[in-house]
Amino acid sequence: MNKDAHKLIKGQLRQDLIGKDAFRGVTLSYSWLANQFGHFALGFIPVIILHAIISNWWHGVLIACLPAILVWFCWFRFEVFNFRTSFIQSKNNLLFYKPRKGHFINDLWTDLGYFGLGAASALIVLLPHIATVLLWAVICSLLLKESRYWYLSKIYLQRALYPFQFRLSQWTRPLDEDIKKKIEQFMNPEKPNLHLLVFGEDDDEKLLLCVGIGSELSYQLIKCRYLTTMKIFECFYRKEPEDNKESHLYNWNWHEARFLIIDDINPSHTDMEEVITTAEFLQKIDHKHGSENKKQLCEKKVIWMLGNETNDNREQVDWKALMGTIGIHPDNIISLNLFEKAGAQIQQA
Repeated sequence: MNKDAHKLIKGQLRQDLIGKDAFRGVTLSYSWLANQFGHFALGFIPVIILHAIISNWWHGVLIACLPAILVWFCWFRFEVFNFRTSFIQSKNNLLFYKPRKGHFINDLWTDLGYFGLGAASALIVLLPHIATVLLWAVICSLLLKESRYWYLSKIYLQRALYPFQFRLSQWTRPLDEDIKKKIEQFMNPEKPNLHLLVFGEDDDEKLLLCVGIGSELSYQLIKCRYLTTMKIFECFYRKEPEDNKESHLYNWNWHEARFLIIDDINPSHTDMEEVITTAEFLQKIDHKHGSENKKQLCEKKVIWMLGNETNDNREQVDWKALMGTIGIHPDNIISLNLFEKAGAQIQQA
């Protein structure tokens, strides 16, 4: 993992730092680098300006250090305010997923570290001394581990090819307690081969939920991949080693991904019939590399975004039967139904 992560970071840094935006898309990893450079600049520039103002009246070592201390303390107060505000908001009963406190704290200290690095760099310019250089080196060493994680997590997020960015902590619609338990069960890292069948009329809500789940797994540095049904059919029909070696420079292929989101299997509107039946889906799996396709699906954690469920639950029965045909144990199948009711509520059917 460490060797692969080092190679991944090295390759992504080369892509992010070399080249012009006119010829490439801006990645999440590039945005993270730009954000941290902004934090560095917001530590460095105010210290230089404040020192230039103060030095008109006072001089000395303390006067050189005072701007750096004041600037970092101001940013510390601002970041703590942001941190507390976010957690106060997360206590709202409508929120389903509470942000991991440790995750927030690590992000807080990483940002403060780059503010401090900028202030320490300004201090070296204003007060060249072995003590200021040592302070700068200590801050760099403390930032190294967290920076590696955050940069790597952005790579994992962008290589999943989610259609948009959404975290479960942004979810603001109420959910039935049974659905919450099922989602928590599915996200349990100790159960890597679970399959979640998601039914419901509101396709947008299903997509938000599923992308949110995937994003949280990506932040755990799990290789995830979002695929539409047509795309997964293409994957079923070819063996990955036959692909062009350049085709997966920017994403995980479905073989190496440990988690899949399969979207657009069927329409969610109640007046529309199934477009893809379970028999047709199985035919695509079995067409050319059936045994390998089934093996891959059985070994992964998968979200199946299905359409609306009828009152007789026929769709759920059919898709659970398909899971069994693929070789997935019934205990590894979780089914939930999301649907809009009274214009605002999302409950379990």
